[in-house]
Amino acid sequence: MSKTALITGATSGIGLSCAKQFAKKGYNLVLISRNEKNLLLLKKELCSKYGQIDINILSCDISNYNNLNKYLDKKKLLSKIDILINNAGISLESDKIEETEIEDIYKMINTNILGSINLIKILMPHMIKKELCDIINISSIAGSFPLPNESIYSSTKAFINMFSKSLNTDYSSSNVRICNISPGVVQTNFANTRHKGDREKVFDAYKGYIPLEGQDISNIIDFILETPRHVNISELIVMPTEQRNLFN
Repeated sequence: MSKTALITGATSGIGLSCAKQFAKKGYNLVLISRNEKNLLLLKKELCSKYGQIDINILSCDISNYNNLNKYLDKKKLLSKIDILINNAGISLESDKIEETEIEDIYKMINTNILGSINLIKILMPHMIKKELCDIINISSIAGSFPLPNESIYSSTKAFINMFSKSLNTDYSSSNVRICNISPGVVQTNFANTRHKGDREKVFDAYKGYIPLEGQDISNIIDFILETPRHVNISELIVMPTEQRNLFN
């Protein structure tokens, strides 16, 4: 029986790479993103290549618990999810906290923290009844090492790090494996969102080294999912080779 994976932030970066990789493997997909147009295009592309898989799409704000729960329940997907990729995340700050808009602070907290909590809260009662399930939380190196002008974003990712550890403690006797992945700089739409389309700042974000790509992380996720049942990879830090010294 084919697995079903739910991916947030599915239309760009790591989420998009996971969607394509999982579709190629024959997984059924539940793809969530704010960008409805890109979701429709992605579904069309994947269905044309891998017509045998079932793809559900949802354009929504993942911090809205009720909307997520209603959609998954209405589509009878609650008990079908075997893999959850909590990938959606944003940074909307490029200066100190007094220069960051309060609306942007709330958006980061809602997306980066509440979005992950909501989906785990909704799906965990069903996952623990299945033979084997995996939750992959995409954190960031910023959650372990405070980076300049990213106090809110870094704090949200520090929460995801501890949340993942706590879940592994709480569900250590279950069949649900939880892995927290903390990448360094990945070349995705993330920098464009953070700097609000300022091309010069986006270019500077990757200056001096070759960043990771979404597929680098999706390849690692694929490896994690294929490990034997008795193996739980709890935490990974993945850096570009030339970014290993964050303070250089």
